[in-house]
Amino acid sequence: MAWFPDEPRRFVGRTAAMAGASRALAPNSGRTAVLFHGMAGTGRTACALELAYRHQDVFAAAVFWQAPPHGEDFAGALSLFALAMERQLRGFQMVHATATEAQRVGFLPSLRRMLAQEGLLLVLDNLETLLTPDGAWRDPCAPRTTVLMRLERRTGNYARSHGTLR
Repeated sequence: MAWFPDEPRRFVGRTAAMAGASRALAPNSGRTAVLFHGMAGTGRTACALELAYRHQDVFAAAVFWQAPPHGEDFAGALSLFALAMERQLRGFQMVHATATEAQRVGFLPSLRRMLAQEGLLLVLDNLETLLTPDGAWRDPCAPRTTVLMRLERRTGNYARSHGTLR
């Protein structure tokens, strides 16, 4: 997990959130996602990292990406994410498919296939910085829903939130 921040040195508590998230990541759980949400400073990133390190052997590959802080450079966030995917996944190419909505939509089937077949763990941190306070995308060119939500709705496998942190 070379591209991941270090595993939290001291991780305590969050037993219910971690147990629910671990169940969701278990093989044949019927779940495809875990969402930690809550106020800044509640340990969402620490939980996600701890979960990733605990389950790293279950996945063929893992990718960590952190959205720009405070909505800075939100217009380039998708390209930055694609670049992180390319750096962390040998042979994967995505940057070329981020320029237009048509390219993004056209790329979805191959991304969907990869996510379904490869056993990929994605840890996406600070995504709330890409949204306005009312939940709309800051980038007016961004799709109305995230790529992963679109993919999961298509497969009928959209996961409920696990591990609400308060």
